[in-house]
Amino acid sequence: MSRKSPLGRIIFIALVTVSLGTLLSRAVLEIMRGNGAGTYENVYGMPIHWITVLTFSASLLAAALVALAIRWWQKRDDRTIDRLLRAKRK
Repeated sequence: MSRKSPLGRIIFIALVTVSLGTLLSRAVLEIMRGNGAGTYENVYGMPIHWITVLTFSASLLAAALVALAIRWWQKRDDRTIDRLLRAKRK
């Protein structure tokens, strides 16, 4: 089993955050300037509209929030079951 470096993980998270933040801020600026239908090309040469970047980002944020709510709800049920089982043992 190989151990991953915590420094490498921090650097990776920082790079992803900076790159996504840059893309989102550029999309917001382009939309505020009235260029929401304008496009940029990704690595594969495919044109992507700036408004699509924000729509996709909002969808990902909504999905992440729903996933966190579901996770909290499941852990809440697990804690209740554990509490009931501990009370039954006593």
